Amino acid sequence: MDSDDFGDLERELLALGDSIEVTGPPPAEVASAVRARLQAPDPAHDAPARPAAEPERPVRPMSKVRRWQLVAAVVVLALALTAAAVVWVLRSTGVEIRVNDPSPSPTVTSEIPGARSADLEEAARQVGFRPKVPTELGEPSEILVGDGRVVSMFWGRVRLDQFAGGVSPMFVKQLGGPEWPEDVLVNGAHGWWIAEAHNLTYVTKGNGETTPLRVADSTLVWGDDFTGYRLEGVKTLQDAHRIAKSLR
Repeated sequence: MDSDDFGDLERELLALGDSIEVTGPPPAEVASAVRARLQAPDPAHDAPARPAAEPERPVRPMSKVRRWQLVAAVVVLALALTAAAVVWVLRSTGVEIRVNDPSPSPTVTSEIPGARSADLEEAARQVGFRPKVPTELGEPSEILVGDGRVVSMFWGRVRLDQFAGGVSPMFVKQLGGPEWPEDVLVNGAHGWWIAEAHNLTYVTKGNGETTPLRVADSTLVWGDDFTGYRLEGVKTLQDAHRIAKSLR
């Protein structure tokens, strides 16, 4: 590669580094390593300082080795910054999970828009399917129907949401860190176990407006051929599995 080609490559890589937008600071380890590599002396090409009495000599151009070190450092930093900004999106029946999305947490706790109390028969009439009750928990202390399509059952701090699943998400879960939820099988269907607290948002039917609901507790998400489920507030995956298997 001649000097002109190298210069073009260097300019393009430096421009790439300037153009990357990130949502937070670079990982400390990468940034420190890049700074250390750029500041390290190059014994093969960096000559010691001359005495002041000697006449000044023209500054030598940066060696090819040194220039490649600079370009490599820019590439490493660019890749690190890009990875830090990636939000991974996972989807289950009616639920979207956004991994590495450090959105602000809701400051208040809200219910699904339009939520109203109902008994099991009325809930089935409103949503167009018959909700199931987990025998492991018994009869719920309260049943709500929200937005005309979500049935929510309550047992103290435990909550089960049931809804007609589809491609478009009804619930959006925002996981602030890079840790992925656990991929699980629930009653033979694919699901996700989210062990940590996370932001929960609801997407309203029709207009698609989003409503921040709360910081949700640990949650098991899964779906069958027609219905999506969110089981929230159960502390362990083993207990959540047991409750899910008891749906009747």
